[in-house]
Amino acid sequence: MHGRVKVTGEDTRLFEYLPENTEIAVPLHAASSMITELAPLLLLLRQGPVGTIILEEPEAHLHLAAQRLMARALARLLRAGTRVLVTTHSDTFVQQINNLMNLHSHPDRDRLMKELGYDLEDLIDPANAKAYEFVSRENGTRVSELEKASEGFVVPSLNETLVNLAQETINLDEEGNDR
Repeated sequence: MHGRVKVTGEDTRLFEYLPENTEIAVPLHAASSMITELAPLLLLLRQGPVGTIILEEPEAHLHLAAQRLMARALARLLRAGTRVLVTTHSDTFVQQINNLMNLHSHPDRDRLMKELGYDLEDLIDPANAKAYEFVSRENGTRVSELEKASEGFVVPSLNETLVNLAQETINLDEEGNDR
């Protein structure tokens, strides 16, 4: 966030974002979408321990690097005993979750944690994680529990889309080179 959220007012609350290294207070409604998306979670966590958190697309409006940090933050909440339920459409977010699960039981975990900059609190025990995929069909939505491989969750709908995008890019590059 590179700053903090300030709450003032007794009867009517005023929420402001205070960027680092400045005295400027930005009304939350005028701050970037990343700030307005993160503020409720940060304000909730200020209250103290939380039993369960449900987040719809916690990666929304976040840069890819920030999505990875969000996954680590949620992993830390898990390690602290908070139950976390999330929805996502982000292959980056899912891959980061998978990496945190993979590293949990990796045979070279200690070296990799140090090399990659992770702490034990960042890791997710795969035994404590489940994922479901919701796929729209003509006659409704199919919900299925995702396969959990040693590398993490296999998400067919995301994987198919990524493969299709990569194939399209390759085809365009090949066609462009023929000109």
